[in-house]
Amino acid sequence: MLKFSLKFQNRIINLEQALDFVGFVIKFIENHFNCNLERYRITIDVLNKLCLAIKGINDHKPEKYKCKIAIDVLSEIAELQIKNEKELKKIRESAAFCKIVLDRCNN
Repeated sequence: MLKFSLKFQNRIINLEQALDFVGFVIKFIENHFNCNLERYRITIDVLNKLCLAIKGINDHKPEKYKCKIAIDVLSEIAELQIKNEKELKKIRESAAFCKIVLDRCNN
């Protein structure tokens, strides 16, 4: 179970902000990638489980290999070149937050 508040990029992230980060990444993946591909389906599943963990709902922890796939997809998303600077900043920040939390959950 995750404890809130979390420190991220020199600020404190509360539960609502954490859910916003994860939710934004889920919607971004659903809107910009082919979710029929296994790696994106796995990433969505891992992020949905992360939302449950953030809410304090004990669910089955995803396997390490699935978290690794999700972290790879999040890294790919963070490297995208998006013309809208505001959206680019939000997706990079959200992806970075998800990667850090997933990494923390797997150690």
